[in-house]
Amino acid sequence: MRLLVFDHYFAHDIEALAHAAPYDEIGQLFVTRVVNLAQYYFPPDAFEGLTGPYKPAYVANHEKWARRVCRLMAAIRRKFVFDAFVLPSDTYFYIRPAIRWAQANGIPCIIVQKETSVSPWTLDVHSTQMGTYYPFIADAMAVCSERHKSFWLRAGAPAEKISVTGQPRFDFYSQPERWRRLDSVNLPPSAERRKTILFLSYDIRAYVPTDDDSDVASSQGGSPLTWASLHLQTMQALLDLVASERYRLLIKPHPQQSAKQIANMKEHILSSGLGLGKDVFVLSELADARQLIVNADVVVGFQTTALYEAMAAGKPVIYTFWGNEVSTLQDTLLPFHSYPEDVLLCARSGDHLKELVLEAASTRSTQQQMRARKLICEEHLGPLDGRATQRVLHMIHELTSARASHKPSIRGSDIGRQVMEGMAQEVHHLSGVMSRNLWHSLRAMLRPMEHRRVLWRMHRLAAERERRQVVELAAENIALCRTKVERLPRPYRKTRPIEQHEGPIARTRG
Repeated sequence: MRLLVFDHYFAHDIEALAHAAPYDEIGQLFVTRVVNLAQYYFPPDAFEGLTGPYKPAYVANHEKWARRVCRLMAAIRRKFVFDAFVLPSDTYFYIRPAIRWAQANGIPCIIVQKETSVSPWTLDVHSTQMGTYYPFIADAMAVCSERHKSFWLRAGAPAEKISVTGQPRFDFYSQPERWRRLDSVNLPPSAERRKTILFLSYDIRAYVPTDDDSDVASSQGGSPLTWASLHLQTMQALLDLVASERYRLLIKPHPQQSAKQIANMKEHILSSGLGLGKDVFVLSELADARQLIVNADVVVGFQTTALYEAMAAGKPVIYTFWGNEVSTLQDTLLPFHSYPEDVLLCARSGDHLKELVLEAASTRSTQQQMRARKLICEEHLGPLDGRATQRVLHMIHELTSARASHKPSIRGSDIGRQVMEGMAQEVHHLSGVMSRNLWHSLRAMLRPMEHRRVLWRMHRLAAERERRQVVELAAENIALCRTKVERLPRPYRKTRPIEQHEGPIARTRG
């Protein structure tokens, strides 16, 4: 079976699929390549917030982009004939035309949700927003837990298309043969045998409830709330522990964190008198948090799924929970602060955090604690039996086999018609307006090819419009020339390039 996977920061789940199905072939469509191409068709504010891409002014942009995506997907399939299209979500506006193209070609589209834990605010408010702006359009969806399934049911997804499978990347914790020492992930072992603290950093604006792209949670002064103060005090407490020469600190930034915030974090470390790369390490935001968790002695964090992972891995976990902002929004957050102390330690201040690290670094989880942790973790992460990937692959195989047995015969012109009509209806619904010019261009495009050639000759473009089209075409070519074939890293044997052309996909055998 051949799978084309849209890699939207989805590498760990792709790795799990490749590990569990070594004879399947996986091609990757990288998000950076798609977004870079989409930026030639949409202005920057179209990539901001839920409603950004669906402003009435961008109706024509969607029409051009859908046509470009059809050409891109057709080119990919000529190089890599895939049986199913797998995505971590269908809520990215720039990939939705690709889903419609695949469905028009009789190729099943399966969502393997990469998101896991769902906060109360997300469950109550965000689900409605997603159902309004990004209704479910794929053929099937795999989610990690019943709680996550309830989110998508509230968003309007059909119950019969949602399966609870667990999360493929979490099978890692049941496969110790895949665990690696820190020195194998480019981190030197501690010469002084210091305990290792893993701090799961985060964006200072993350997890703050928003409503229609406007902050609904604001401080008394009227400015939006952030976690800047909590993050800074947490950092200082951990640096104080490192200065005692008993610990070393690994800081794993979140992919959402801006380069400016990471740079400020590094400046704060240097100003404290501690050197980077010896006792304090600021890692890549794309580093594998799972390998870091299994090698850590203590894990510290705030409002992240990785805390549940650390609990499931049997590590001492400390949750930072203090400050006015936290008190104001505690009812909208994941309820880490409400768990009993034998499951998770909750720090109420910077000094309290230091005390808990000193206490936790020398303790181990008991069987009773692990049973209690398992009940909590499975509510948010789903089954942790090491077989989530097999369930996902079984679902993909079943859907692919069923689709292949009665695959429709559709002409290329009909495929274009289906994609464009579907996108036009969606954009029309969301923007509230459909320009007259767009309808004329759609009708022209949906006519037979020979009529399109006649129309092209009859209706010559004005010189200025011709010049703009040449510039757009040049920009597209530049974007495609910049793309390079990348391959999924396989830890088990050396890879070899399959093709010598440049393009937006890479492929591998697991």
